[in-house]
Amino acid sequence: MFILNLFKRKKAFKNRNKGKEPPVLKVPEITPVPFPENTEIEILYMHYCGMAMGSHYILKKTDKGTFMKISSNSPDSYEMTMDKEGRQTTEERYSEFADIVKECEIAKSVRLSDNSAPTEIKELAEKYGAITFNGSFKSPTPKGMLDGGDSYTFYMKLSDGTTVEMSGYNSVPDGYRDFSAEVQKIFHDIVKPD
Repeated sequence: MFILNLFKRKKAFKNRNKGKEPPVLKVPEITPVPFPENTEIEILYMHYCGMAMGSHYILKKTDKGTFMKISSNSPDSYEMTMDKEGRQTTEERYSEFADIVKECEIAKSVRLSDNSAPTEIKELAEKYGAITFNGSFKSPTPKGMLDGGDSYTFYMKLSDGTTVEMSGYNSVPDGYRDFSAEVQKIFHDIVKPD
């Protein structure tokens, strides 16, 4: 009897959409937004956390050079900041340790020999309109979901002082996921974490 009921339910589910057009997914339009003239990315930080903790991606231009780092440790975790006094600024929190790997980290930092990767990332940021990603984006956790959902963090500082800070919970600006995936690929091609 149980198997017969299961078969009937499966058949009813299949027939439910018979004769209907499949739904058309709307692909969001991404509007490229150029940076102000003669500006470069000085700091870029991105992180994703979902069912598993994602890596932290950091790009920072310093007086010692430009560094790209992939770390499994949050830059503002206790271990990373325990030797620091006082409250950190947003910029310090996201980029302070870009050029070093602390003993408490599972990370790799690379000093770049040229400006090609930051230029490529800037082009992607302009293509996806990353300068407009400011703000907090949230959507409710779907009913029945047992975990907390997906969270995203993005911070970017340009050479003219412009900053973009975005946090997302189950929601991000249009184009962010594609932008993030392409930037992470550049990081992995250059940093090559172990």
